[in-house]
Formats: sequence, structure tokens, C-alpha cells
Amino acid sequence: MQRLADFLAQGSERAARRASEALGNAVLSLGELPERGRPGVRQGWRELVIPFGAAAYVVQYRVEADSVFVARIFHSREAR
Repeated sequence: MQRLADFLAQGSERAARRASEALGNAVLSLGELPERGRPGVRQGWRELVIPFGAAAYVVQYRVEADSVFVARIFHSREAR
């Protein structure tokens, strides 16, 4: 998340704060609703799409027993 916030802060501190807050809230919500994301491309993984501006951020994560493991957070327009 810090990498994304640092990138946004180069253009707008306000956008960086808004994105950090949106991402933080979304990731924390996975503790309550871990199945809310869509099934991911890789079997056993899920993706939570967080709309932001004209695009979105994607959180790739896995649910195991009573834990959520976040593997990656990226911008939807970012080269993967």
C-alpha cells in the first residue's frame, strides 16, 4: 500500500490519503466478510476490486481457515 500511496502523492497528497483510506478500509473489511471478493484467476485466490476515480485497485488474497492473507494490491491499469 505504501508504494501506491507514494506514487499517488507525487501528483496529489489528497488523492494519496483518499486511496490509502479506501484501501485500508477494504482490506480490514475482509476480516468480517472474507468471501466478498470475486474468485481470482488462480485457484483458491480471490480479488477484491476497490473503485477509485476512473479506475480501481485490486486486492489479491487467499482465505485459509480463519485468516486472510493479502498477497498483492495493484492499480487496475498497472502492468502485471
